[in-house]
Amino acid sequence: MSITHSSSPARDVAYIAVFAAVTIVLGFVPPLPAGPLGVPILVQNLGIILMGMVLGPRRGTLAALLFIALACTGLPILAGGRSGLVALASPTAGFFLGYLPAAAVIGLITQWHTGRNIGINILAGILGGIVVNYAFGIAGMMVVGHISFNAAAVTLPAYLPGDLLKIVVAASVTAAQLKALPNIRALPGGEKRALDTLNQLDTEMPVQPPREGDITLTSDNNPGDEQQS
Repeated sequence: MSITHSSSPARDVAYIAVFAAVTIVLGFVPPLPAGPLGVPILVQNLGIILMGMVLGPRRGTLAALLFIALACTGLPILAGGRSGLVALASPTAGFFLGYLPAAAVIGLITQWHTGRNIGINILAGILGGIVVNYAFGIAGMMVVGHISFNAAAVTLPAYLPGDLLKIVVAASVTAAQLKALPNIRALPGGEKRALDTLNQLDTEMPVQPPREGDITLTSDNNPGDEQQS
């Protein structure tokens, strides 16, 4: 018997590349009108949220890092056709750089359950995608935009409805995806090492044939045996 886990170098690279590519594609989706709920909704950071929820902390962070690195090469892959270099020079620099810790925090929170609990996924999305990313966004507006904390913070509530909607969508998609394809999620390091140890012991321990005189338990019982003393 061999116990398997879902992490291998080739598979990790494939998942990281796929999620970075999906996030790039989402950047070309036109903003969705939000009506009275707030500003138009950009869907690109939905890809960042999914990175953490689906891939976990290590692979999700690496996928976010790959996306940021590609943007910083000058490729116009950010929403609105901007590059990472343009984003870094704008007041939104903090939101852009905050993608990395956001994916990491979301992955850390969701890694200790199966990913099928929508409530935990939503909590992780709020802490990583809103609390962490907004904190970096405020810092970016203060440093690059040269505005006060209060002036930066007052702009954020307009984005909350759209971001909450994206988190709920990501949480639901993640739960459904991991129910259908549970092997996407890599095991935490401790569990992976435990399974590797069990597999090693399983291969190293030969199966011993029964020896003469060993007692063999069977499901066939002799009714008369219970009456013998």
